Amino acid sequence: MAAYRNPQNGYTESVTPLSVIGAGLLGPIWFGLQGLWAHAVISLLLILLFSGFFLFWPLIVVVWVLYAIAAPFILSRSYLRRGWQRV
Repeated sequence: MAAYRNPQNGYTESVTPLSVIGAGLLGPIWFGLQGLWAHAVISLLLILLFSGFFLFWPLIVVVWVLYAIAAPFILSRSYLRRGWQRV
């Protein structure tokens, strides 16, 4: 578990393994709720691409699972890019 603190206002957020569950259950919606709009759009486009054009359902599951596994790393990197400090 990693925690990040905003140096401007002292607000602290934790990145836990539960991020995997949130991203796994909600997918692009979870990324949008976390403010990670680029990842929300990319994952949604990949899912729509593979479901609409190719009808290749196993690849949709792979994309969904890989994004869920990467969610804590993506969220951590996002906090660091925004200038938050690891606590």
